[in-house]
Amino acid sequence: MFDIPTYSKIFFNHSTKTDWTTPKALAETLALMLFPEVRAYSYDGFYNKFYNGKSKGKLVFDGAKEEIKHNSMAKYIAQMASKFRSLNFKSKNFDPEKIANEIIEQIKNATNLNGSVRTGLIQSYGLNYHQNIYIFLAESLFYALAMQNDKNTEYIELKLSANDKILTINDQPVWAEIIS
Repeated sequence: MFDIPTYSKIFFNHSTKTDWTTPKALAETLALMLFPEVRAYSYDGFYNKFYNGKSKGKLVFDGAKEEIKHNSMAKYIAQMASKFRSLNFKSKNFDPEKIANEIIEQIKNATNLNGSVRTGLIQSYGLNYHQNIYIFLAESLFYALAMQNDKNTEYIELKLSANDKILTINDQPVWAEIIS
């Protein structure tokens, strides 16, 4: 099964960030990456509903779909990948390669993924593992949430434009690239 609890567990196990001392803290960070406006809806029971409750992150999923509708899937994933990269500046908080390797194994063995999503994520892993692993991490996070909420989700191939050049991997923070 590839879903948010599985994704969170992988991240939590490979995390070196002291802010993520509990799965709840990590789940809140992941929810903010998926849908930043979720902060307005968070409350004491939010973690349980997002992580393992009945709603399984329905509010976050609906918010993410709205953002995709207003922008595009490529722009949404690019923004999330950029947030991942900023969060993990100089690989201080987690090892993206170890996480990606464990996530791809989960994807290959998952019984809840349809062929389109599984094939698309495996392709994304192959394309982005060396160029920009954060794109794969962002896509896999989105599809973990999507498959948890909509079994008919189809993979959408990303067509990143020249405006998404901020996604190149280097040791500069995002703000330094913007300034330059």
